[in-house]
Amino acid sequence: MEATTLPLLGLLLLLPLFLIKLVARSYAPASALSQPGKPPLRLRLPPGPWQLPLIGSLHHLLLSRHGDLAHRALRDLSARHGPLMMLRLGAVPTLVVSSAEAAREVMRTHDAAFASRSLTPTLAVFADGGRDIIFSPYGDLWRQLRRICVLELLSPRRVRSFRRIREEDVRHVGSLAQG
Repeated sequence: MEATTLPLLGLLLLLPLFLIKLVARSYAPASALSQPGKPPLRLRLPPGPWQLPLIGSLHHLLLSRHGDLAHRALRDLSARHGPLMMLRLGAVPTLVVSSAEAAREVMRTHDAAFASRSLTPTLAVFADGGRDIIFSPYGDLWRQLRRICVLELLSPRRVRSFRRIREEDVRHVGSLAQG
């Protein structure tokens, strides 16, 4: 009986170590790119709160003392980690910029990198594979769609044609607020 329990006990002790190593390896930065004959390169990412496997930093937002007010939880995190902060919301790495100066600098130097939105499989179905104006990646198609939108939907003549509808909506909202 003891001869069969000893290997099982050893397996139970090694299994958690193997799982920890597997999780740590899967969460290693994708920037740990190695070139032949050179040490692996690491991205210099901004600081951020500690993360859990699978959910990343979501627990910092969902379980904060502010409850459902995520913007206040982000404010508290930025006070601790600085105006640039790296969060992982599930599997999505997210850069949080919480000061006007940092936002200005990011948008000035890296505007093309942040111009495109990530296209999840669900959004790909609803957005026709990213061929609409909202979810198309920054490039020639997006610029062409934007030009069409400005010329056709936001021209002064078209905006004036919807004036009556806007005024009716304002009156309707005003009547709802009064009674």
